Amino acid sequence: MFALGFRNGVLYGISDVANADGRQPFISISTTNAAATLIAGLPNGSYFDLAARPEDGTTFVANSGDSSLHTIDTGTGALTLVGAYGVPQNVVGLAFVGEVPEPSTYLLMIAGLVGLGMIARRRAR
Repeated sequence: MFALGFRNGVLYGISDVANADGRQPFISISTTNAAATLIAGLPNGSYFDLAARPEDGTTFVANSGDSSLHTIDTGTGALTLVGAYGVPQNVVGLAFVGEVPEPSTYLLMIAGLVGLGMIARRRAR
């Protein structure tokens, strides 16, 4: 198995062993009994990793054969090209990272907490 990824509680995988027609199997995998269900055979390529974007569940797959990124329909296996990522290596560990707040956000939060502390202290007197 080249790639595993979750989307809406379903585990998906892309096999590293091609079918007789040379296509890579895209499957769903039961998390209760490990039974696999073939969704589609992906066209010629080296589909290496997949990940779902948390905001909307859009699932992406990297093709290391031609250094391209695609979205994949998890119901049909249909691929839509997003573009080339331009690095001729395998992409391993495709993942989405949450946003990191800017320093000014922390400063504003601290200023607010200090202000609340000052109000509480004033009321206590």
